[in-house]
Amino acid sequence: EPDLPVGPSDIMTDVSDCRLDTTSIVKLSKRGMTVAMIADILNISHEEVAQTLRAKRRCYYKEDEIAGLKQRFLNHPEDYVCPISHDLMEDPVTASDGETYERRCIE
Repeated sequence: EPDLPVGPSDIMTDVSDCRLDTTSIVKLSKRGMTVAMIADILNISHEEVAQTLRAKRRCYYKEDEIAGLKQRFLNHPEDYVCPISHDLMEDPVTASDGETYERRCIE
């Protein structure tokens, strides 16, 4: 069902049984509410809303980064294996030759 424009009474219904937490703030933001509107409806400061949304965006970036690493590992597992020990690297370092090795193998 498509998202329809919402009014304050709709928002209050949505958050009435929710704890005031990141999920509530993000949900309201995704419904098109501005920081000021969210702060007014939830009776919290604009800064608290803005900080919560910034923190959530950072989490999304980290989730995207982790997903990218997982995909790279699945497609190119050899990138994560030390050419000396042939084991998965736990502490990789790049040597002056440009190759990446497990630290313990080259120290």
